[in-house]
Amino acid sequence: MRHLLIFVWLLFVLLNSKAQTQKMTPDQTVKKNSVYYEIFGNGLWHSINYDRVLPFNAKSGLVLRGGLSYYNKLFPLGEINYITGNQAHHFETGFGYTAFHEGHLVFIRTGYRLHGKKGFVFRTAPMFCPTESFLWFGFSFGYCF
Repeated sequence: MRHLLIFVWLLFVLLNSKAQTQKMTPDQTVKKNSVYYEIFGNGLWHSINYDRVLPFNAKSGLVLRGGLSYYNKLFPLGEINYITGNQAHHFETGFGYTAFHEGHLVFIRTGYRLHGKKGFVFRTAPMFCPTESFLWFGFSFGYCF
């Protein structure tokens, strides 16, 4: 079932990118790089992250995220999200993965993302962890460029 959900989501993203090919002007582009600190979220307590937006058009794109968290040991996390919205306010949804020394967690995220004019980035989202069946949330603050 999990593989089917991932396949359907990726198919949606790919079809959406083909259906909405438009030329972007420089004032319409989303800031593509972000570094931020996340409280709770995929790292459970805290994490430091970098993500890159791969735009489909002026209003949507794919976000690839990588980060590190620390809880007795350093562990990696990653995420792939679909983002849509205007230049500042975005809806974001996707899947995340966190690898612990005891195992791993998968997260489904749906939330809000703000890209401020001067580079401030803020993210907040409720999340569901299907591997352990619990609800979670996260807040992120950082800089986009």
